[in-house]
Amino acid sequence: MTKYLVLFVFACLLSSGHTLAVEGGMIVDFTLILRNDTVVRLDSKSRTLNIQRSAFSVVSYIQKGDSFRQVDRLEWPEITRTIYSIDLVNSKRMSHSKVKLLLTRQDDSQSVIKFGSLYHHNGGQLLDGIHFSEYNRIADQWVDRKIPIALIKKVVLGTTRLKINSSTGTLYPPDYRYDPHTGEPLQESALMED
Repeated sequence: MTKYLVLFVFACLLSSGHTLAVEGGMIVDFTLILRNDTVVRLDSKSRTLNIQRSAFSVVSYIQKGDSFRQVDRLEWPEITRTIYSIDLVNSKRMSHSKVKLLLTRQDDSQSVIKFGSLYHHNGGQLLDGIHFSEYNRIADQWVDRKIPIALIKKVVLGTTRLKINSSTGTLYPPDYRYDPHTGEPLQESALMED
């Protein structure tokens, strides 16, 4: 009986028309902070990350003269386990390649990648955007959407419970209680879905 129930639930998920972002048995929540300071939460309620189209690797380069050589690659499964956030520091270039990235790990350590790129996990192409499905209540169906990578300032993985300094609008990890720069208390649930 349990076997049939599991098969039924799985069939319902497949027929619902949207892709759950599942990595290692858990749903991967994303919070995207856009360049205009809009916050877009991708969780399993009304917006769901399309894992096949949005899974990415972080590629690091070194510059030799006018050319770049790849020196390191952090793959998708490892990213979801070890990285808390990725800041796209100077992605105002026309091509989203050789961009400065700031990686914040789950243990709060940080590393700067002076020349880096986000590439599709299963291919050799630059990541063009974050793809997701959004539930359209008027049409009563799931619709595929994309946020171009050039509009994204920061990707926060694994949480949608960020804290915010209401005076400055600066966002911090959910375990912060005070702004480390000003000492002001941070507010919970300050983020609203757009």
